[in-house]
Amino acid sequence: MVGGEETINDPDKLIYRIDWKSPDELTNLALSYPEDKTFLIEYIQNYKHDDLSIKNDRELIGEHLNNDIDEK
Repeated sequence: MVGGEETINDPDKLIYRIDWKSPDELTNLALSYPEDKTFLIEYIQNYKHDDLSIKNDRELIGEHLNNDIDEK
């Protein structure tokens, strides 16, 4: 993200706070779902902003979420 307004759209009330974090800051951050930390750091480090990346990002996020569901 490069701009916009901070908004929490979470009907389940599972999101406590939103904030911009660098990969280094994420490394030391306690997450509610610590198994997502590596994915988030790699995503931030590899992010490129263009239409193709956005399409690929949606697929990558979908795969990550499906893998989490399959493992549980």
